[in-house]
Amino acid sequence: MSFLRLLHTQKLHNGLIITIYDHSKVYFGDYHHVRINIVCSFDDSAINGLSCCPDEIDLRSILYTRTLGRMGVPSKDVESVTDSLLNDFRLNSLPYISSQEFPKKLIHNEVVNTKRSNKKYTGSGC
Repeated sequence: MSFLRLLHTQKLHNGLIITIYDHSKVYFGDYHHVRINIVCSFDDSAINGLSCCPDEIDLRSILYTRTLGRMGVPSKDVESVTDSLLNDFRLNSLPYISSQEFPKKLIHNEVVNTKRSNKKYTGSGC
């Protein structure tokens, strides 16, 4: 059985909020599947300040998610592996997510994906 446990929430200067959850579980004997879920969403105060967003896109529905994980972790190493995964995220991904350009890229990708999913299939007529 696994439980979702809130580890950390951080508001970034670019108007995004990062929420980190621990979703680790025991999967066999003394071995764990360490899994960290990271969810990045728009802060309500940032939504009002963005002018680059089309009206049909609800910024509250846009989420950027990442899952970090490692399998086969003995009980005695769970805490150190969790810390290692989080430190790697802070060193490698957080600077990119914290940049001022990231929210615009996130919105742009959502617009492109929405347009792509709204296209109707036209069969070949066979």
